[in-house]
Amino acid sequence: MKMMKDIIEERKHDASGASQQRYDFLDQLMDEMKNQSFLNEGFIAYAIFALTFTTIETIPVTLTLTIKLLKEHPLVLQELQVLIN
Repeated sequence: MKMMKDIIEERKHDASGASQQRYDFLDQLMDEMKNQSFLNEGFIAYAIFALTFTTIETIPVTLTLTIKLLKEHPLVLQELQVLIN
């Protein structure tokens, strides 16, 4: 979390304007922080951390479920192979 908070601080004090050229999700949240009372640096740090963690965890689960379902339904797998070829 400290690393995320450090990045937020760096973006706040970035005088070069590089973040304006980039304008990623973090920049969007920091802009919204000016208008939304519930958004603060702590909330943004936890939100970015949570999004990163949940993305990493869901990809293997989704792939495993896809393979399992394709194994259980060989006709669907055959149709997909026809579409790919």
